[in-house]
Amino acid sequence: MQEEELLLELKAWRDGEGEPDGLLLSALRQAIRTLAGLTGLAPLPEALAPAVLELAAARLNRRGEEGESLRREGNLSVSFEGLSPETARLVRRFLPAVPGYPDAPGA
Repeated sequence: MQEEELLLELKAWRDGEGEPDGLLLSALRQAIRTLAGLTGLAPLPEALAPAVLELAAARLNRRGEEGESLRREGNLSVSFEGLSPETARLVRRFLPAVPGYPDAPGA
């Protein structure tokens, strides 16, 4: 999984946001570390690139709202979700099959 390719794709996802490359790279690296820690895989397989991008984008979207699960302002309420169900299923395929490991294949 090439960092440069991920950066270009993340920039395309966030077209017009104007974030500096350093911030985008930081979000990508945090996402890679998170997924590597969950799966025990390093380097991550190419199949997890969508999960890396979604997690990085979610981190960028949540800047300033860390720790919040719901925000209400007047008649407007915004909830903060985790990964999409499709991405969560993708990540589960790579979790180690360890007895007692939540959501792992074969658990």
